[in-house]
Amino acid sequence: MLRRLPAAYGAGRPVDHRPAAGREGAGGYPGLPGVRHPGDHHPAYGARGGQAARPRRRRSAARGGRRVSSHGLKGKSERGLLITFEGPEGSGKTTLIKSIAAEIIRCGDDPLLLREPGGTAIGERIRNILLDRASGEMCAETELLLMEASRAQLVREKIRPALEAGLIILCDRFADASVAYQGYGRGLGEETVEQFNSFALGGVEPALTFLCLLPPEEGRARQNRERTDRLDRETKEFHRKVYKGYQALAGSGKSRFHVLDAAAPAAAVLQQALDRLRLLEHGLLKYL
Repeated sequence: MLRRLPAAYGAGRPVDHRPAAGREGAGGYPGLPGVRHPGDHHPAYGARGGQAARPRRRRSAARGGRRVSSHGLKGKSERGLLITFEGPEGSGKTTLIKSIAAEIIRCGDDPLLLREPGGTAIGERIRNILLDRASGEMCAETELLLMEASRAQLVREKIRPALEAGLIILCDRFADASVAYQGYGRGLGEETVEQFNSFALGGVEPALTFLCLLPPEEGRARQNRERTDRLDRETKEFHRKVYKGYQALAGSGKSRFHVLDAAAPAAAVLQQALDRLRLLEHGLLKYL
């Protein structure tokens, strides 16, 4: 059951923004008590993973109150909530996801944490190919198609069943990442990428997307110097183009985008995100 967040959710009190400690989750996140990871069993997923069993439904805060879809639109849907997090390398979005997950857990719910590329057994194998330094000769078109293959699998195996089960989903990168990385970074163009995104997503769209914006020079300076995957080794010009792509998304006027100043301290960024989530709750989404 997705429960209504208290009105004081994230407000008027200090927020512990430190990532919770624990085991390494299947999606690359340290284990948080109550957090569902890509490999975790859940009644929404069949024994073979993708086959929806009897999904639990979320109830409104007032029993019988209006339900809304993952898109934040009026209606009678009992679907869950998909929130995505985007940003260039070193923007702190992964830390933010873990901090928000901890806050949701404190409010009595158990979010599902996913990542792109990856999030499924097939997706993680694709991720390894995409990030392997031995894949240095990969052309831009192949990179895009592999990203979309991982995305299509994630949507059908994990996201759709979780939405039907009424779960809160926090996803580290989603379709917007391909607009920034392959559309702008690789020069394939936004229109081309959006066509492939549409096919892979099959109608699924986030209710809210946090854009963690940070100039590439600052982001790369934050990164662990030992990280040397294929994208880490890309040129400064490539990462500038990616950042330009995220700036274009921020200025697109789409209501689901909320820009966060990733140059601010982690606690301040978290507070900005929690404030936006409370607005979401008190707007069309009456409960989480």
